[in-house]
Amino acid sequence: MKIVIRDDEKKDKAVSAIIGTILIVAITVVLAATLYAVLGGFSGLIGKPTPTASMSVSSSGVGTKSENYTLTFTSVSTNVSLTDVIVRVTIGPNTYSTTPLAPSPTLTITGLTAKVTTSGSGTYLTYDTTITISLTGGTPPALSTIALIYTPSGGYIAGPVNV
Repeated sequence: MKIVIRDDEKKDKAVSAIIGTILIVAITVVLAATLYAVLGGFSGLIGKPTPTASMSVSSSGVGTKSENYTLTFTSVSTNVSLTDVIVRVTIGPNTYSTTPLAPSPTLTITGLTAKVTTSGSGTYLTYDTTITISLTGGTPPALSTIALIYTPSGGYIAGPVNV
């Protein structure tokens, strides 16, 4: 009796469908865990998003020995702690920044006395917050721009507004 072996019986058989499914799931889990481990370390580098606000600026006494600029807010996208906010002003080619607006902001401009006050909802920037910048001493040059900066991200909350 002669045994005939066909060519298709000589080939190795593939793994079963169950083993194949288990392998695919295991590979997917390992890839997902690796991706999470790699990208999880970068999440701390992503900064806080910058909130936004609508701000209007009014001025009085420009060109005199006592200039006042009042920043009034009509809307703020989210509660923002005044400890995370600074005011940046531009006078000609020079830029000056306040210390954080809470607890007591200061602004140093050479040759001038600058006073920054806030009023409104306590320690948060809200729609009823008012910021006043008073410049005295000599004849202070007029401010060119005023902007509010969110210190965690370095982005503009409002402005820069030309005054």
